Amino acid sequence: MSSDPMKASDLRFTLCTEDDDDIICIDQKQSLFSQAFASLNDLRCNGQLCDIVLLMEGRKISAHKVVLAASIPYFRVMFTTEMLEANQTEVVLQELRISAGNVQSIMIGANFLQLDGVAEKCAEYLQTRLHPSNALAIRAFCSALGCRSVVAAADRFVQKHFVSVCR
Repeated sequence: MSSDPMKASDLRFTLCTEDDDDIICIDQKQSLFSQAFASLNDLRCNGQLCDIVLLMEGRKISAHKVVLAASIPYFRVMFTTEMLEANQTEVVLQELRISAGNVQSIMIGANFLQLDGVAEKCAEYLQTRLHPSNALAIRAFCSALGCRSVVAAADRFVQKHFVSVCR
């Protein structure tokens, strides 16, 4: 929709309605959020405005530090403190140690960066730690990420331990 805003602002008209309920609402926050991340991903995929290259699993992944830092706590610490990586243009991500404290962040990051091997290791980690106190939360988390293997494992776990899960 290309136009001349100055000409459009000079025009006046009346709509043929007297209904006060004739209103539409636009959720700008959600729309802008979705558009911004889609645009950032397009820029990343095209290698535009990227300020960091991640080297992992034999792959080079161009990225935006600000997006990584905003999305993944691990990168926030890496890029906002006096760590060596804060000023580098390439970062080698070596051995990852998955723990209860970081598995969610790592899995989100792995999905975001399409590191399937890392995401699978996180999925395996979560499957072996299903418990009546966390099975539903793990299922919801993995469902949001599209990790079917953990969702299926959680479903089986809940069916097998239904009474304990309900407590």
